[in-house]
Amino acid sequence: MESSARNAIRLMWLKDESKVFLDKEIKQNEIIFVYGKGKRKTPLQRHYENLNEYINKLSEYNNHIYEIKRRLYAKPTIKAIL
Repeated sequence: MESSARNAIRLMWLKDESKVFLDKEIKQNEIIFVYGKGKRKTPLQRHYENLNEYINKLSEYNNHIYEIKRRLYAKPTIKAIL
């Protein structure tokens, strides 16, 4: 298994474990998420939202890398060569 595949698996496991941990902490502390002006977010809510942003970016980057690899290893057509 190449190192990028191992890193992707490690990152997927890490994000799952982090999300489970944050979900458990939010339920234990009975945190209610707040939105809008004049509302202060708890540190756990900030961490949760940041983690979701990172997860979305990670999956977006993985999709881009997959597409690039697919294009690199695809057989060129005659039209592409000319």
